[in-house]
Amino acid sequence: MITRSFKKAPDEWDWNDPQNKDKEPEWTFTYNAGNIRNIKHDDLRAPEAGLKLIFGCRPWVWQQWAILKVEDKLRFQRGHQNDFATMDVQKLSAALWDQWLNDERNKDFHDLFYDERVGEWGRTALVNHIQKPFQLIDKMNDKEDTEWNFSEDDNINVFTYLSLLGGGLSIPLVVLLIQVAIPTILILESNKRSTIINEDSICPNNGDLLPNDLLYTKGLALCIFLYYTFRYVINMSSNKYQILRFLHVFLRL
Repeated sequence: MITRSFKKAPDEWDWNDPQNKDKEPEWTFTYNAGNIRNIKHDDLRAPEAGLKLIFGCRPWVWQQWAILKVEDKLRFQRGHQNDFATMDVQKLSAALWDQWLNDERNKDFHDLFYDERVGEWGRTALVNHIQKPFQLIDKMNDKEDTEWNFSEDDNINVFTYLSLLGGGLSIPLVVLLIQVAIPTILILESNKRSTIINEDSICPNNGDLLPNDLLYTKGLALCIFLYYTFRYVINMSSNKYQILRFLHVFLRL
Protein backbone atom coordinates (compact mmCIF):
# COMPACT_ATOMS: atom_id res chain seq x y z
CA MET A 1 0.00 0.00 0.00
CA ILE A 2 1.29 3.46 -0.91
CA THR A 3 1.95 5.47 2.23
CA ARG A 4 3.40 8.68 0.78
CA SER A 5 3.94 10.40 -2.57
CA PHE A 6 6.54 12.96 -3.65
CA LYS A 7 6.75 15.25 -6.65
CA LYS A 8 9.91 16.80 -8.04
CA ALA A 9 10.39 19.39 -10.77
CA PRO A 10 12.93 18.78 -13.56
CA ASP A 11 16.47 19.92 -12.74
CA GLU A 12 16.46 22.39 -15.64
CA TRP A 13 13.25 24.09 -14.46
CA ASP A 14 13.94 27.71 -13.47
CA TRP A 15 11.48 29.02 -10.91
CA ASN A 16 12.85 32.57 -11.30
CA ASP A 17 12.23 32.69 -15.04
CA PRO A 18 9.39 35.17 -15.74
CA GLN A 19 8.16 32.95 -18.58
CA ASN A 20 7.49 30.18 -16.06
CA LYS A 21 5.22 32.32 -13.92
CA ASP A 22 1.87 30.66 -13.24
CA LYS A 23 3.05 27.54 -15.08
CA GLU A 24 3.39 24.02 -13.75
CA PRO A 25 6.51 21.95 -14.54
CA GLU A 26 6.30 18.32 -15.63
CA TRP A 27 6.42 16.80 -12.18
CA THR A 28 8.23 13.54 -11.54
CA PHE A 29 6.31 11.48 -8.99
CA THR A 30 7.79 8.88 -6.67
CA TYR A 31 6.12 6.89 -3.92
CA ASN A 32 6.79 5.09 -0.66
CA ALA A 33 5.13 1.71 -0.07
CA GLY A 34 5.89 0.02 3.22
CA ASN A 35 9.65 -0.09 3.73
CA ILE A 36 10.36 0.52 0.00
CA ARG A 37 11.23 4.10 -0.89
CA ASN A 38 11.24 6.22 -4.05
CA ILE A 39 9.25 3.87 -6.27
CA LYS A 40 8.83 5.21 -9.80
CA HIS A 41 5.34 5.61 -11.21
CA ASP A 42 6.01 3.04 -13.95
CA ASP A 43 6.93 0.45 -11.32
CA LEU A 44 3.58 0.68 -9.55
CA ARG A 45 0.83 -1.82 -10.25
CA ALA A 46 -2.67 -2.46 -8.97
CA PRO A 47 -2.98 -4.77 -5.94
CA GLU A 48 -3.30 -8.45 -6.72
CA ALA A 49 -6.03 -9.04 -4.15
CA GLY A 50 -8.31 -6.42 -5.71
CA LEU A 51 -7.75 -7.67 -9.24
CA LYS A 52 -8.52 -11.25 -8.21
CA LEU A 53 -11.87 -10.13 -6.79
CA ILE A 54 -12.79 -8.83 -10.25
CA PHE A 55 -11.09 -11.25 -12.64
CA GLY A 56 -10.54 -14.40 -10.58
CA CYS A 57 -7.30 -16.40 -10.45
CA ARG A 58 -7.03 -17.52 -14.06
CA PRO A 59 -4.76 -14.63 -15.23
CA TRP A 60 -2.17 -15.66 -12.62
CA VAL A 61 -2.35 -19.28 -13.77
CA TRP A 62 -1.72 -17.95 -17.29
CA GLN A 63 1.21 -15.91 -15.97
CA GLN A 64 2.90 -19.02 -14.57
CA TRP A 65 2.35 -20.87 -17.84
CA ALA A 66 3.71 -17.93 -19.88
CA ILE A 67 6.82 -17.67 -17.68
CA LEU A 68 7.54 -21.36 -18.33
CA LYS A 69 7.09 -20.79 -22.07
CA VAL A 70 9.51 -17.84 -22.00
CA GLU A 71 12.02 -19.80 -19.91
CA ASP A 72 11.90 -22.67 -22.39
CA LYS A 73 12.50 -20.31 -25.32
CA LEU A 74 15.27 -18.11 -23.87
CA ARG A 75 18.93 -18.90 -24.55
CA PHE A 76 22.20 -17.57 -23.16
CA GLN A 77 23.91 -17.93 -26.51
CA ARG A 78 25.39 -15.00 -28.41
CA GLY A 79 24.05 -14.83 -31.97
CA HIS A 80 21.03 -17.06 -31.31
CA GLN A 81 17.65 -15.62 -32.30
CA ASN A 82 16.34 -16.29 -28.80
CA ASP A 83 19.41 -14.97 -26.97
CA PHE A 84 18.59 -13.29 -23.67
CA ALA A 85 20.27 -10.04 -24.73
CA THR A 86 18.30 -9.58 -27.98
CA MET A 87 14.96 -11.35 -27.55
CA ASP A 88 11.85 -9.16 -27.08
CA VAL A 89 10.23 -10.92 -24.14
CA GLN A 90 7.35 -8.45 -23.83
CA LYS A 91 6.38 -9.04 -27.46
CA LEU A 92 6.32 -12.79 -26.87
CA SER A 93 4.28 -12.48 -23.67
CA ALA A 94 1.81 -10.10 -25.35
CA ALA A 95 1.31 -12.64 -28.16
CA LEU A 96 0.75 -15.42 -25.61
CA TRP A 97 -1.76 -13.23 -23.75
CA ASP A 98 -3.73 -12.47 -26.93
CA GLN A 99 -3.70 -16.14 -27.88
CA TRP A 100 -5.08 -17.14 -24.48
CA LEU A 101 -7.59 -14.28 -24.24
CA ASN A 102 -9.11 -14.95 -27.66
CA ASP A 103 -9.26 -18.74 -27.32
CA GLU A 104 -12.79 -20.07 -27.77
CA ARG A 105 -12.44 -22.14 -24.60
CA ASN A 106 -11.87 -18.89 -22.66
CA LYS A 107 -14.96 -17.05 -23.88
CA ASP A 108 -16.39 -16.41 -20.40
CA PHE A 109 -13.22 -14.65 -19.28
CA HIS A 110 -13.06 -12.76 -22.60
CA ASP A 111 -16.56 -11.40 -21.96
CA LEU A 112 -15.61 -10.43 -18.40
CA PHE A 113 -12.40 -8.74 -19.56
CA TYR A 114 -14.28 -6.56 -22.05
CA ASP A 115 -17.25 -5.88 -19.79
CA GLU A 116 -18.11 -2.18 -19.78
CA ARG A 117 -18.18 -2.18 -15.97
CA VAL A 118 -14.49 -3.15 -15.94
CA GLY A 119 -13.63 -0.36 -18.33
CA GLU A 120 -10.36 0.50 -19.98
CA TRP A 121 -8.70 1.39 -16.68
CA GLY A 122 -9.50 -2.04 -15.19
CA ARG A 123 -8.23 -3.87 -18.27
CA THR A 124 -5.01 -1.81 -18.27
CA ALA A 125 -4.49 -2.42 -14.54
CA LEU A 126 -4.77 -6.18 -15.00
CA VAL A 127 -2.50 -6.36 -18.05
CA ASN A 128 0.17 -4.15 -16.41
CA HIS A 129 0.10 -6.32 -13.30
CA ILE A 130 0.28 -9.63 -15.17
CA GLN A 131 2.95 -8.46 -17.62
CA LYS A 132 5.27 -6.97 -14.97
CA PRO A 133 7.67 -9.99 -14.79
CA PHE A 134 8.21 -9.83 -18.55
CA GLN A 135 8.81 -6.09 -18.38
CA LEU A 136 11.49 -6.69 -15.75
CA ILE A 137 13.20 -9.27 -17.99
CA ASP A 138 13.40 -6.75 -20.82
CA LYS A 139 14.53 -4.08 -18.36
CA MET A 140 17.62 -6.20 -17.64
CA ASN A 141 18.61 -5.75 -21.29
CA ASP A 142 18.22 -1.97 -21.21
CA LYS A 143 21.71 -0.55 -21.77
CA GLU A 144 20.71 2.71 -20.07
CA ASP A 145 19.66 0.85 -16.93
CA THR A 146 22.92 0.59 -15.00
CA GLU A 147 21.32 -1.60 -12.33
CA TRP A 148 21.01 -4.53 -14.75
CA ASN A 149 23.58 -3.65 -17.41
CA PHE A 150 25.95 -6.63 -17.78
CA SER A 151 26.90 -5.95 -21.40
CA GLU A 152 30.02 -3.95 -20.49
CA ASP A 153 30.99 -6.13 -17.56
CA ASP A 154 33.94 -8.44 -18.20
CA ASN A 155 33.61 -10.10 -14.79
CA ILE A 156 30.59 -12.27 -15.58
CA ASN A 157 31.07 -15.61 -13.80
CA VAL A 158 29.15 -18.58 -12.42
CA PHE A 159 27.77 -16.43 -9.59
CA THR A 160 26.26 -13.99 -12.13
CA TYR A 161 24.54 -16.82 -13.95
CA LEU A 162 23.27 -18.23 -10.65
CA SER A 163 21.71 -14.86 -9.76
CA LEU A 164 20.00 -14.65 -13.17
CA LEU A 165 18.92 -18.26 -13.57
CA GLY A 166 18.10 -18.98 -9.94
CA GLY A 167 19.41 -22.53 -10.36
CA GLY A 168 22.54 -24.61 -10.86
CA LEU A 169 23.83 -24.18 -7.32
CA SER A 170 26.34 -27.05 -7.33
CA ILE A 171 29.11 -25.51 -9.48
CA PRO A 172 29.00 -22.03 -7.83
CA LEU A 173 29.04 -23.72 -4.41
CA VAL A 174 32.16 -25.76 -5.28
CA VAL A 175 33.87 -22.65 -6.70
CA LEU A 176 33.03 -20.69 -3.54
CA LEU A 177 34.37 -23.46 -1.28
CA ILE A 178 37.61 -23.61 -3.27
CA GLN A 179 38.03 -19.83 -3.12
CA VAL A 180 37.59 -19.95 0.66
CA ALA A 181 39.65 -23.11 1.20
CA ILE A 182 42.85 -22.03 -0.57
CA PRO A 183 43.58 -18.88 1.52
CA THR A 184 42.40 -20.67 4.68
CA ILE A 185 44.88 -23.51 4.14
CA LEU A 186 47.68 -21.05 3.42
CA ILE A 187 46.96 -19.17 6.67
CA LEU A 188 46.83 -22.38 8.71
CA GLU A 189 50.07 -23.61 7.17
CA SER A 190 51.77 -20.27 7.82
CA ASN A 191 50.67 -20.25 11.46
CA LYS A 192 51.80 -23.83 11.92
CA ARG A 193 55.28 -23.15 10.54
CA SER A 194 55.70 -20.04 12.65
CA THR A 195 54.95 -21.93 15.87
CA ILE A 196 57.34 -24.80 15.28
CA ILE A 197 60.54 -24.35 17.25
CA ASN A 198 62.19 -27.71 16.85
CA GLU A 199 63.58 -27.74 13.29
CA ASP A 200 64.04 -31.51 13.48
CA SER A 201 60.26 -31.91 13.31
CA ILE A 202 60.30 -30.10 9.95
CA CYS A 203 63.40 -31.63 8.43
CA PRO A 204 64.36 -34.88 10.10
CA ASN A 205 67.82 -36.30 9.73
CA ASN A 206 66.75 -38.35 6.72
CA GLY A 207 65.66 -35.17 4.96
CA ASP A 208 62.04 -36.31 4.50
CA LEU A 209 58.94 -34.43 5.69
CA LEU A 210 56.78 -36.11 8.27
CA PRO A 211 53.36 -37.32 7.02
CA ASN A 212 51.49 -34.92 9.32
CA ASP A 213 53.44 -31.99 7.90
CA LEU A 214 52.11 -32.75 4.41
CA LEU A 215 48.43 -32.55 5.39
CA TYR A 216 47.94 -28.88 4.48
CA THR A 217 50.09 -29.25 1.40
CA LYS A 218 47.96 -32.13 0.14
CA GLY A 219 44.79 -30.19 0.89
CA LEU A 220 46.06 -27.18 -1.04
CA ALA A 221 47.05 -29.35 -3.99
CA LEU A 222 43.58 -30.93 -3.96
CA CYS A 223 41.87 -27.53 -4.04
CA ILE A 224 44.01 -26.35 -6.94
CA PHE A 225 43.29 -29.63 -8.76
CA LEU A 226 39.53 -29.19 -8.26
CA TYR A 227 39.71 -25.57 -9.39
CA TYR A 228 41.38 -26.38 -12.69
CA THR A 229 39.16 -29.46 -13.17
CA PHE A 230 35.97 -27.43 -12.88
CA ARG A 231 37.42 -24.68 -15.03
CA TYR A 232 38.37 -27.20 -17.71
CA VAL A 233 34.98 -28.94 -17.62
CA ILE A 234 33.04 -25.66 -17.90
CA ASN A 235 35.21 -24.41 -20.76
CA MET A 236 34.91 -27.71 -22.60
CA SER A 237 31.14 -27.70 -22.12
CA SER A 238 30.92 -24.18 -23.56
CA ASN A 239 33.20 -25.07 -26.49
CA LYS A 240 31.13 -28.19 -27.19
CA TYR A 241 27.98 -26.12 -27.74
CA GLN A 242 29.91 -23.68 -29.93
CA ILE A 243 31.24 -26.57 -32.06
CA LEU A 244 27.79 -28.17 -32.36
CA ARG A 245 26.29 -24.83 -33.37
CA PHE A 246 28.99 -24.38 -36.03
CA LEU A 247 28.40 -27.89 -37.41
CA HIS A 248 24.66 -27.27 -37.48
CA VAL A 249 25.10 -24.07 -39.51
CA PHE A 250 27.73 -25.72 -41.77
CA LEU A 251 25.52 -28.72 -42.53
CA ARG A 252 22.61 -26.47 -43.38
CA LEU A 253 24.79 -24.69 -45.94
